[in-house]
This record gives sequence, C-alpha cells and structure tokens, in this order.
Amino acid sequence: MRVSFQTILAAFLVVTAAHAQTVDLANHVPRFTWRIMPDGGRWIYDGDLPVAQFFGGYRASGPMRGIARPISLHNLRLVPGGPPFIAKDEGCGPLCLSWRKHLIFYMQIDELSVDDSDSKRLRLHLKCHDIGLRNDQPNRRAYRPNNVMEETWLELTYDRRLPSYVFDVRSRLTVRPGRWQTMTGRDFGGLEFTDLLPAGCNAPLDRKLYRYYVYKSRSGAYYRLPHNKKRTPEKRGILYARDGTMAFLLEPHGNPVIELVGETGLNTFSEICHAMYDVHFKF
Repeated sequence: MRVSFQTILAAFLVVTAAHAQTVDLANHVPRFTWRIMPDGGRWIYDGDLPVAQFFGGYRASGPMRGIARPISLHNLRLVPGGPPFIAKDEGCGPLCLSWRKHLIFYMQIDELSVDDSDSKRLRLHLKCHDIGLRNDQPNRRAYRPNNVMEETWLELTYDRRLPSYVFDVRSRLTVRPGRWQTMTGRDFGGLEFTDLLPAGCNAPLDRKLYRYYVYKSRSGAYYRLPHNKKRTPEKRGILYARDGTMAFLLEPHGNPVIELVGETGLNTFSEICHAMYDVHFKF
C-alpha cells in the first residue's frame, strides 16, 4: 500500500508563518532534521520550521479513553511555514504510520530509524506489532498478541514545482495465519490505514477551512462532496480509480491532495464520517 500527501498551490506564493517568518516557496531549499525535544517529543523540522510531530501511539483520554491511537504524525504542515493541515488534538485524524487498528489493537514499536543525513530528503522506517486489545470493550479470551506485524517507510521531500512538501508513505501489513477473523472482526468493513481530519473540520459549516472533498471515482466520473456528512454516491462509499487522486478544497489558499499510488487506489474505499467529518481510508 502506498500513499502520497501534498498540496497544490499557485506558483511563487509566499507564505507567512504564525511567527511572522516569510518563506519564498519558489526558491525554498529544505533542510530536514529529526529533533528530540527536552520533553521527549520527536519532531521533523525544516531548518527552523516545524513540519510534523511524531506520536508513538498512546491511549486516548476523555470520551475516547481506552482507544489506542495509531503511530502517526500530528501538527503536520504541507507548506513550509504554513498552517497545520492536521492539527494536534483536533478529533482523531492524524497521518497514520501504523494501520489504524485503534479499533482493535494497541501497537508496540519494535524498530524506529530515521535518516536525515541528506537534508533534502528525510527517511523514516518503522516496525511494530500488536500487544493487546483496546480496553473499552470486553477482551476476547481467544485473543493473543502478535496477530499482525507491519512495516512502514516514509520519505519526505519538497517539490518547488507544486510548491509543497510531499509525504510518500509505503506500508506492508502481515496477518498471522489463522488470525484474520481476529484482525477484521471489529474493523467496520475494512482495514483502515489512514484517517484524515484536516484542521478546522469540526468548526461550524460556515467556518470550515475545507468545505468540499473532490475525487475521481472508479467509474471515471468526478464527484464533489460536502465535507460535513456521510453522503456518498456509490453503495460501498467512495471508490477510487487506479492512481486515485482526491483533494480537500481550500481555494485560493491551496488544496491538499492525496494520491493512492498504483494498485492502492483499486483496493481502497472511503467514507466521510458523520461524527467528525473525517475521511476514512480502508483497504
């Protein structure tokens, strides 16, 4: 499974960050680094600009207590110096680096390596496996650890032609023989590999940042859906074409684009969740 995240902007746009630092996007040269902060937080930076915060998975609190969040990136920006595409602690829609098994499993990181030796290209490699069921539902006696193992590769670059950061994510999920039913029994029709709730989507309709979701259907037709309710034109939800591309519309400030590379699009369907207006991507 391979997914690419980027944004499409008008050329030569200059972005002003919250701290009043301007970035000439047409001439920007990235300097990617992996930073570990004094509080233990792990971040991807581009020079002095934060790009994304790494979360190693954790148990949610409040109404979502008992749910294990996926290993993921939060506070994620697609434009140097720009606003977050995915904001911290807003709903439950990060860029997942582990398959979204909070519906079933807690995941443990077995291996995490980051290569930032090339300042223009950051690479992250992750291995993890399940260690327990989520604790807000009765545990099954039949459960035992190591139902699934997964490996994910992330490559971050900057494309001045767009101009945008590009997050290229490739992931492989392995299910133990005889454990498929345990894996799929509570995952609502598909194995969810990412879940995007762009910043501001929980705002009232007249104040939403991204009001529409546009995608090319498997039939070849284009659809534009309001990003405010679970409404899809096809029976199984949103079905994508090969190399399927979809966008969250924020004209004229830039449209974040997701590309399901190669066969991934043909094996993926989505739904816009009526609860949080996030878009589920399921395999």
